[in-house]
Amino acid sequence: MSYPTRKEFSTKVTFSVEGTLWWHAHNNWGRATVHGAIIVYPKFGTTYPFPPPHVEVPIILESLFTQGGDPNVSDALTINGQPSDLYPCSPLGTFKLRVDQGKTYLLRLVNAAMNTILFFSVAKHKLTVVGIDGSYTKALTKEFVTISPGQTMDALLEAKQKPSQYYMATRAYSTGFNVLFDNTTTTVIVHLRSLANEEHPIDIPLDIQTQMILTLSVNAFPYPHGNAPSSCQGPNVTRLAASMNNISFITPSIDIL
Repeated sequence: MSYPTRKEFSTKVTFSVEGTLWWHAHNNWGRATVHGAIIVYPKFGTTYPFPPPHVEVPIILESLFTQGGDPNVSDALTINGQPSDLYPCSPLGTFKLRVDQGKTYLLRLVNAAMNTILFFSVAKHKLTVVGIDGSYTKALTKEFVTISPGQTMDALLEAKQKPSQYYMATRAYSTGFNVLFDNTTTTVIVHLRSLANEEHPIDIPLDIQTQMILTLSVNAFPYPHGNAPSSCQGPNVTRLAASMNNISFITPSIDIL
């Protein structure tokens, strides 16, 4: 369905499906930036045909263009508006998703990218697809999914791995010969946290009195008076030494044993 945009209006839409849909502009390439997710929940008193997730997270896959006119190839791919830390143009930082170990998350995927089929996956995790385009499907568990332009998908993510940080990533799928496409990758940082309890306590100090900045680096030290041995492997005839806050380890001159 489409509606005019030259004046204010209100409308009532009745959905006969459940799951994830989306809306977008119809002005040429305008849908690249004018779009959003529509989430249709089960009727009151009913539930999902799969175990209810603990949390639902919309994941909008998009194209980013910096030039005017009708673009051919996007400058970046984005997830929820951010190109990620693999690009130099993410001013607000990479989108971060915090999850708890042992919980299940329903990712509501929308491919709003322009004319681009996308791969999507989460490092060291599997995705279980339970719905496509507002229709429930037989559960299918895979290490990654492929989502077409304009398609929506509901996928369950079980946070089963050990607490750490994992990449959620998407990139273009293209098989055309000599066809230009956005051959970049955009990411989300998934913070997987442990659920502490009486059986598995985790004591984290909350009262912080001192903040410390530690810098670990590898430095190049010149030899004094140019007396460098022939075995020196450092750049520009230097020797390498690790340091913390610009202080390197110095071998003691006195044996303490």
